[in-house]
Amino acid sequence: MHEFPMIWVLFGILLWVFLIRPARLRACQGSWSAGGMSGATDQRHRRKSRNDLEGALAERDALIAKLEERVRVLERIATDPSARLRAEIDNLRDTPTKGDAAP
Repeated sequence: MHEFPMIWVLFGILLWVFLIRPARLRACQGSWSAGGMSGATDQRHRRKSRNDLEGALAERDALIAKLEERVRVLERIATDPSARLRAEIDNLRDTPTKGDAAP
């Protein structure tokens, strides 16, 4: 007589573990149509995410190209002989600017 309520408790635990809990987990993760996003909404969200990612990658690539150019200039300055660099700077100082009158 005491085994009958124990069977219902066991039945309830098994029902929870194998049916209710997995369904709730799927709903929380958004893969269950009743609790998550619909197919069209999910596709729009993925498309927007992909566009955002592509824009961020394009910005990153542009920044990398700009930094590579700056590093090339700095490497050229650091590896050029100082006499040549000094001569180039002196030539830039000696050249007249647009506002200066030519001698």
